[in-house]
Amino acid sequence: MEIVGFLKIEGKAPVRKRFSALALFVPLTLGVVLLPVGLHAQTTVTWDGAGDGTTYEDGGNWGGSAPADDLTTNIAEFTGPTVDLSSTRQVNGLNFSSGSTLSGSGNIEVGSSGIVAGGDSTIGTGVTFNQSNSDINLSGGTLDITGQVFGSGDITINDTGASDPTVHLHFNTNDASFTGDYTVIGDGVLRSERHSLRLSAGGGTITLDGGTVSADGDHLDLSGRDVVLTSNGGTLQHAHARNVFGGYAVSGAGELTISGELSTSTAGRMQLQGTNTYTGGTRIVNGGQAWAYSDASFGAAGTSITMDSGGTYYAANNVDIGTRAIIVESGGGRFNTNNKTTTVGGVISGSGALDVVGSGTLLLTADSTATYTGDISIDGNAVVKAARNSIALDSGSANINLSNGGELSANADHFDLTGRNIVLGEAGGVLRHAHARNIYGMGGTVISGAGELTLAGSSSDAGRIQLQGTNTYTGGTRIIDGAQAWAYSEASLGDVNSSVTIDGGDYFANSNVIHSARDFIIESGGAEFKNNDKTTTIDGVFSGTGTLTIADNSGQLRLRNAGNLFSGDIEFAGADSKLVVKSLGGGSYGGSISGIDPGSIFDITGTVLLEGDSTFLGQTRLFGDGAIGGNGSIDGSLLLNAGTKFVFSETSTLDVAGTVTLDNTFGVDDLVGISSGTADGTYTLIGETASVFDNIENFGVANAFDLGSGKSAYFQNGSLQLVVSAVAVPEPGSLAMLGLGCVALVVRRRRF
Repeated sequence: MEIVGFLKIEGKAPVRKRFSALALFVPLTLGVVLLPVGLHAQTTVTWDGAGDGTTYEDGGNWGGSAPADDLTTNIAEFTGPTVDLSSTRQVNGLNFSSGSTLSGSGNIEVGSSGIVAGGDSTIGTGVTFNQSNSDINLSGGTLDITGQVFGSGDITINDTGASDPTVHLHFNTNDASFTGDYTVIGDGVLRSERHSLRLSAGGGTITLDGGTVSADGDHLDLSGRDVVLTSNGGTLQHAHARNVFGGYAVSGAGELTISGELSTSTAGRMQLQGTNTYTGGTRIVNGGQAWAYSDASFGAAGTSITMDSGGTYYAANNVDIGTRAIIVESGGGRFNTNNKTTTVGGVISGSGALDVVGSGTLLLTADSTATYTGDISIDGNAVVKAARNSIALDSGSANINLSNGGELSANADHFDLTGRNIVLGEAGGVLRHAHARNIYGMGGTVISGAGELTLAGSSSDAGRIQLQGTNTYTGGTRIIDGAQAWAYSEASLGDVNSSVTIDGGDYFANSNVIHSARDFIIESGGAEFKNNDKTTTIDGVFSGTGTLTIADNSGQLRLRNAGNLFSGDIEFAGADSKLVVKSLGGGSYGGSISGIDPGSIFDITGTVLLEGDSTFLGQTRLFGDGAIGGNGSIDGSLLLNAGTKFVFSETSTLDVAGTVTLDNTFGVDDLVGISSGTADGTYTLIGETASVFDNIENFGVANAFDLGSGKSAYFQNGSLQLVVSAVAVPEPGSLAMLGLGCVALVVRRRRF
């Protein structure tokens, strides 16, 4: 009878050992061994190869007699050869030194002394374990079991001091032939092909006491085997692009480590589909990818998840993981949102880099601060929605990298970016405020990089993004979805030569800002400029087809480029709306101008031809080099100050329903486009108005302007008309000559 005892070495996981009946007293300094008295001792029989050199059954290879064919008598010791077994044999134990191989068509059943291996060795025969406690003690290397494993006993894989000693099960059937339980201790590794561990009938367990179960070169099916963690925890490892699956449940008191293989592709995964109850927390490392199906995927509620060395949380479903703390260690981690929503109510801490990918949403609801100091990268249209202080820093700085459409969003509250700089990849990223909430704390934030920054909101909200930093990004700015971009300086919107595109968003002037070279594009969703009692000056080209709204909050928008191409509609929101333009529409503006408050102001300082029919009831005023004309209409008033011009066309009339005021110095020489080549006739320059113009120059035939070449022109009422005639202007003493005849004048006007 064998005697079984246990040796405990402080500082390492418990290591199970067996002792012969001869070892009743063992002097130990590290612990105490209590041994029951046994009645039978095992004799070691050592291979010497003196017979035929290959055959297990040949006693000449064993110094006279082969190991006894029973489970109690002998331990067979191999010293490096390849030994062939062609029959079914029993033996109490097998000892292998490095390089030993037991091969052949036979089957070896191992008794209570189990297997001892000291290096890379192979069992190519079938092997049977029926003992309740069969140990495989490894002092190094890999024990490859390429034959089929049978039996219903228990197998314990012990680490006896080497680094990652491994038992590798190669035989791959649809269902395992071994129905007993496995225990893996210390640094021991149980590596398995796809179905080597599968039990379709269920009932099996794998206990990890610091040990590892690993897939090898294929997917690994753990169906029918639950995993139990001792207080020393254990590791489940998938191999490169291979998966560990099977609906297994994990229980126990230890920490579960999920590992991949950093040296290869990390596309493999650990499918945590069971209702797991382990209490020691979860560690995802070395490119491991943990697929989360529910909060219970990660054990007991509230236990932590630690990521390191590229470990990945993969959202297989929409999951709220409650108050679990997330620790990102120095090697970094990743959330793959996979078009799903993962809600994290616990605190994120650590200093490693955190990547968020996958076109879904990571929702951070804990309002903590200064606990996570690593860089955050949001990529591939993934969204991070953060609570007020969830990623702010009390001291120091770290980056938020946005690329390929990655989005950082406030989550139903104000959102503090203190201590965080933003770096834009070439494909750019998104900052989004939520509802009536603000993104702030950006006084020290620098936004840099080559990508476009998209500022987004949600429709009909009053939130804002406060761009207080001196930003250097070069990819331009896009303002969409009701976003309100607060500009504090020209640098608020990045490099001075980059453009701003607004498509359903707002520009809010928090300071007087001159954009010296920046182009603005207003797309179909339109733009609202909220000048906030400030002046926003744009010297770049202003273009686009969307509606431009000038908010009712004082201040003014000044468009000073003579080549502006903007052709969209313009809306004045109230009495305090003011727009100053040098040009529109590339010279001819066909958009509609609206606004019902007479106090709103539309100032023109360059040439603008109004070709659209507008309902604007405010004041249209010309200053400096201003010139107006066109075939359109406005319903408000029109004022031409001294030195401003009217653009004459034989075929165009500008209709003005309100009051028209012309400076008393206005004369024919202030008409652009008239000459001695203009055909004789009466032209209506400004129609519909009831204003009279008796006080301007060249009013009436007596004050006609000489166009040269026998032509003259003068103004008359009837709105504002211009009469061009080849008839000589009579001198005061020659009025009698008018009796000689008259010249029929043709009234030329576009409208009938």
